[in-house]
Amino acid sequence: MLLVACTLAIVAATSTLPPDAPPQARRLQYPSEEALRRYAQGRLLEEQGQRDQALGEYSRALLLDDRAASLARRMSEAAANGGDAARSLEFAERALKLDPHDARALWLKGAALMSLDHAHEALDALAAAAREDSEQVDYQRAMSRAADFLGQTELAVRGYRRTVWLDPYDTDSWFQLATSEARLGHFGAADTALAEVADMAPARPGLALLRGWVRENLGHPDQALALYLDHLKSHPDDQATRRRAMSLLAREKRFEEAYAAAKRMTQASPDDRELNGIEADLAFSAGHADAGVEALRRMRHRWPDDGDVLAMNVGILSRHERARDAVTEAEA
Repeated sequence: MLLVACTLAIVAATSTLPPDAPPQARRLQYPSEEALRRYAQGRLLEEQGQRDQALGEYSRALLLDDRAASLARRMSEAAANGGDAARSLEFAERALKLDPHDARALWLKGAALMSLDHAHEALDALAAAAREDSEQVDYQRAMSRAADFLGQTELAVRGYRRTVWLDPYDTDSWFQLATSEARLGHFGAADTALAEVADMAPARPGLALLRGWVRENLGHPDQALALYLDHLKSHPDDQATRRRAMSLLAREKRFEEAYAAAKRMTQASPDDRELNGIEADLAFSAGHADAGVEALRRMRHRWPDDGDVLAMNVGILSRHERARDAVTEAEA
């Protein structure tokens, strides 16, 4: 509201210059005082939530002063705030014809293109906005997300690094930076970023899982396992994480816990041949030979003509020093 009041004051001042005012004062007049009034009225309507009426006033102002890049940009922004991506794009491009280096217009264009499912073109515009104004965090953040969406991970990492430099309390960007660093195999950098997230938002969804994956790749299986198990407390149906935890339990020779995890997984995915084989294998390793034999019997019954299943069963029996059973299985 203060901006609108100031604009109206300027209009009043420039519209009442005396006819004998000096040349310097006349040069302060705007190209179209009516356009300025329309713009001020548009801002007032926009602040009141009347975006359609505001756009109407902006349109009239632009007709009166069609060289005002800032006005075209304002129309793009108002359209974007109203959810009209196509119209926002139209006016952003109009602003850029007048000023190709307008960072905000480039950002508005990129945001509109993303909304219209033109991600590659959007990234070009957002990257240009970030270059034109490297101090504006919104531009860096938007470019990073678009690059991430398109799988351009190195560009995403550069953008997220700049984003958290400008806004060190942006926990989401710290998390996305960690994810992207990990994808590139930069696990040390990912771990550092995750420490920032853990400090600011220790309960953030997905934090324990990502930290577990990073710690596993840094050679800390005990820490990784603890983090996976913590994640599974709140996400018990996350089969992928349970499988990673099961693998680490088996590697650490915690066979009883690994076997329990395998049973839970095969109950959720009974048609997964590999999981059934892992359950049987871990049953033997945990000292539950009868359960292992029963798991193998179930596999034979479910996939009676599958050569891969037969080979898997024979291999499991041989591995657990049940050679006679393996021969019987092979000849059955």
